[in-house]
Amino acid sequence: MTQPACAPDEEPPPPVDDPFLERLFGVMCEHIPARREDTFVDRVRRWYETLRFMAELHPRTSAECLMAADVSMKNQFVLETLERGRDAKGQQRLMRSREFIDRARDLHEAQLQYDLLRNRPTH
Repeated sequence: MTQPACAPDEEPPPPVDDPFLERLFGVMCEHIPARREDTFVDRVRRWYETLRFMAELHPRTSAECLMAADVSMKNQFVLETLERGRDAKGQQRLMRSREFIDRARDLHEAQLQYDLLRNRPTH
């Protein structure tokens, strides 16, 4: 969600605790796929990338935050599928290709739903 705007020479207001966003971010970080060889720093880097991806969608409401979280998690799953399929061979490569196509389709549908929600007129 966006913070109130301030004049260019003003300090931005301090962040406000938001239990909804704290819980949402916590659940997202818990469900980002971990790789066996990952260090803690690697995991934190992926958490940051996922949350930043979500923030760059500029959700304005709680509903938009949920949809943006869905889009950013599905993006993470697509990336994870690509990573796992990189060294696959034969039948396993075919399975990873199908999984990638399914996840990419899910991501595309989530992006469309988010765009529809963002473009819905608010009164």
